[in-house]
Amino acid sequence: MGNVYAVNESDIAAIANGFRTARKITDKLTLAQMATLAAEGAGGESIKPIDDVPDYVKTEAQTVANAVKSVQSAKTLTFATMSDTHIAMHSTSANGKNTIASAEMAGQGLAFLRNILPIHAAFVLGDLTASDGAYTVQQVYNDWNGTIDRLSVGFGGLPSAWTAGNHEINYGINRERSMTESEIYAYIGANSKGLIHPDGKCYGYMDFAVPKIRVIVLNTADTLTEKPQSSTSVKADSEFVGAEQLQWLASTALDLSDKANISEWGIIICSHHPLMYGGDDKIGRALAIVEAYKNGESGTITYTSNTSHTVTYDFTQGDKAEIICNFCGHSHNYGYGYMSYSASVDPWLLRICTPCINCGRENEHARVDGMKHLGEFDENGEPKDWTKTPNTEDGTSFCINTIDRENKVIYSHAFGVGPDRTISYAAGAGLKKVTNNLTYCQNSNTLSSVVYGTAYSATITANSGYDLSSVKVTMGGTDITSTAVSGSTISITSVTGDIVITAVAVEQAPAYTNVLKTAGWTDGVRLSSSGTTSNENNHTTTGFISCKVGDTIRFANIEGLTLAGTSNKRISFYDASNNHIAQRSVTSTELGQEDRDGKAGMKTQFGAVYDANGNLSQLTIPASYTPLAEGATTVNLSATTFMRFCTNKGGITDASIVTVNEEIV
Repeated sequence: MGNVYAVNESDIAAIANGFRTARKITDKLTLAQMATLAAEGAGGESIKPIDDVPDYVKTEAQTVANAVKSVQSAKTLTFATMSDTHIAMHSTSANGKNTIASAEMAGQGLAFLRNILPIHAAFVLGDLTASDGAYTVQQVYNDWNGTIDRLSVGFGGLPSAWTAGNHEINYGINRERSMTESEIYAYIGANSKGLIHPDGKCYGYMDFAVPKIRVIVLNTADTLTEKPQSSTSVKADSEFVGAEQLQWLASTALDLSDKANISEWGIIICSHHPLMYGGDDKIGRALAIVEAYKNGESGTITYTSNTSHTVTYDFTQGDKAEIICNFCGHSHNYGYGYMSYSASVDPWLLRICTPCINCGRENEHARVDGMKHLGEFDENGEPKDWTKTPNTEDGTSFCINTIDRENKVIYSHAFGVGPDRTISYAAGAGLKKVTNNLTYCQNSNTLSSVVYGTAYSATITANSGYDLSSVKVTMGGTDITSTAVSGSTISITSVTGDIVITAVAVEQAPAYTNVLKTAGWTDGVRLSSSGTTSNENNHTTTGFISCKVGDTIRFANIEGLTLAGTSNKRISFYDASNNHIAQRSVTSTELGQEDRDGKAGMKTQFGAVYDANGNLSQLTIPASYTPLAEGATTVNLSATTFMRFCTNKGGITDASIVTVNEEIV
């Protein structure tokens, strides 16, 4: 583990005299000293007043302090989050100067707040510089120093963590070199106080005993040891969490085994990027570990960067702390929402964005395809900016956050321009339920909830053998089918209420006409040899089926019409007045009779077809037929207008099929 520092009263006085002095002092402090301050969360001690603080800074600080005090209690945790200063110290442009002023105002504002408001900690979430491919290494150093000088006037001995962002790496190509990990730590991470961290790393954690909260700070630009920049052609991977940090997260940061009542603790994760930034597994691997912790799972993560890496985790034993949320920067706005690592898992991890301190780069993600879920939008769906106005109370943006674990509420108050947010992190808060009322069809989107304000899309697919008949969608009780449904596709741009999807598929119309559906059948009725009917419990008889000479009749899913059946399984033919013409049984001695003595049997004369199980499947009505019996007379069927048949009781069901001149397919 790395060093942990405490600050005594004499050190605080020295820190108040200037941040450069403070940096020298922290190098000499002991583990026990700083650990005491971090564990007790003893923020809020007075610091030396700053000369020439503008009145608008004091006014804004007093307004924020009044709002925060109204939600604080003895059990709440209050801390500042600052991010994305993007300072360019060498810039002579008006916006460059305004950005430097916005960082200066942020430091002044925090300093003034700490003299009138209990604040337990502060977290700086990266992108201190505006570096890009045109920067020199020295310019990046100057930017870091300029940011630290301006923000740190408000820190004093406050427990704090400074981590890196993508701009901390001089990642442009054709430069002399990118930053080393040790340089980034020396300029940024080493300013942290009260952070328990591995030596030389810009990540760690600190515990607050009274509210029982562990804050884990991650470095999501942790790339240089695994994926360094090429000197001429390849950028360093600026969104990345390396294997060493992932293993530390799994084995150390999420290990609260030293706590007496682990289940009473909560965990907050601070990082530059949201943990599922852009769906990128390079950062998402950290979310995968946090999700496994929440679910009490074990497993491994393997990937290859410079070499093959394997990270193991096992959270199957013991109680778990509550995962509260992920505070992040990078998105330059006040948006918040929910994330999950697995696309098939309902979003569950609350993401709360910290706005950018700098001027001129607000809410960029709202305009980038694939990233708009990280942006902020107004009621018309347009990107919503919080433009800073230099030398006014709207000259900067950062947040004072208060965690109320008793009520599961996060109060995030804006210092400078921007909205105050009251966010519930209770189970299901911020999520809208999706209810599927589906009949013979399926929804491609298996999620049962969706984040408020985000998009929802799905495709409804009918089951095999069915056709989609109707799709209706309501949201918040209002029917939105006309705008949300196109054919089988559902598309909702912004979810603002619970969604109910009602879809019905109906059995596909066959490619044939089942004449049994209109003719019908009656159980307990038998055809007599004269074609009339009589009550007989063991038989079922159809109604009259329209047909004529030359028609081919096909049968399917009917029990009893077999070669080996009894003579009572009969087919009768009738004229237009329902007068009986003739009748044959379906047995092997009649309709199934084979040819013999050079004469055509009934099977040939009727074109009768039996399947492999001996079931009658087809016949064609001849104009006449002659039985093979000696002296038999020819029977004329030319007047045939109807037919009917009888079989076993229950042998005809809703699945039974009879067609006239149509294949059964």
